[in-house]
Amino acid sequence: MNNQKTMPELKLLPVMEDIEWISVSDRLPEPQTMCLVYGKRSGIQTCNFTPKSRFAVDILYNEGVTHWMILPKPPVSSGLPQ
Repeated sequence: MNNQKTMPELKLLPVMEDIEWISVSDRLPEPQTMCLVYGKRSGIQTCNFTPKSRFAVDILYNEGVTHWMILPKPPVSSGLPQ
C-alpha cells in the first residue's frame, strides 16, 4: 500500500508582457517607492526603496537585488474597504 499523496499539477497564469523589469544598473526607483524586486537568492519580493539603504531586502537578507518594477495600481472595487 502506498500512502504518499501526490500534489495536484499547478497551473500558471499568463505573464503580463507589457510590464518590464528595470535593471538597477540602468536606474533606481524614486525615493520611498514601494516596488517589486528580483533578488538572486529569493526571487520576487515587494520592497521599499530609500536612497540611503537602497532596497530593504538587500540589507536584511544580503539579497543582491538585480531588477525592480513599479507595483501595479490597486484594484478599484466597491467591495474593498476604503
